[in-house]
Amino acid sequence: MSEYSALYKYYDFLMRDYPYGKLCAYAKDKLALYGQAASGFELACGTGRFTAELSEAGYTMTASDISEDMLNLASERLRASKIKAVFLKQDINKLEISKRFDFAVSFTDGFNYISSLKNFDRTLGALNASIKDGGALIFDMSTLFKARNILSDKLYFEDREELTLFWRNSKISKRGKIEMSLTFFERESGGYVRYDESNEQYFYQKDDIDALLQKNGFRAEFCDGGSLGRLKQSSERMLVFAKKINGV
Repeated sequence: MSEYSALYKYYDFLMRDYPYGKLCAYAKDKLALYGQAASGFELACGTGRFTAELSEAGYTMTASDISEDMLNLASERLRASKIKAVFLKQDINKLEISKRFDFAVSFTDGFNYISSLKNFDRTLGALNASIKDGGALIFDMSTLFKARNILSDKLYFEDREELTLFWRNSKISKRGKIEMSLTFFERESGGYVRYDESNEQYFYQKDDIDALLQKNGFRAEFCDGGSLGRLKQSSERMLVFAKKINGV
């Protein structure tokens, strides 16, 4: 999994159309059951926007990401707002969680960086061990439909005064992997500085995800991550609310 050695600088810009407000409101509504004194863990937190929102709502947050640069930006974001949270460097494929939490969350395709169903099973097992009985797991993912019909074998280009971006996606593999290659040209001192970044995302069938959630002691509800309505074959994003079954 990539540590975003260059992309972290432009992450918030690239995610500017992501429905942060809608999904944060969804999460707060679901988590209201656990009270504002509840503790939460965010996986693949990026620059910390959800961690900040949930911390401001009163939750005691711990957040993780594989990228130290992302964690530094997240820490700066919260420090500027005088919000407290704990940040940990963790690979979502190799979670080691020593504390217990009332809930866990992951947004902005964090679970699309889990590189195999075996690792998906391992991650859910670690979350089962760390989430208290009756606690919640909320995450979203880009769907296999989106990968095959929108992302696969595509080239994207954006040219702005301060930045030029080329984004090239490979054709999706049989195991659901897309390799993403990004090149940034950033204006600097009358010229441009080039940055290159690559990473991989993985896409899974909803039924496989549901089966692994059940195996690891979670009862899940799925919905469309855009409309928050019924999940369809043509949904581009799935949103999952899973409750940990007591004693499992």
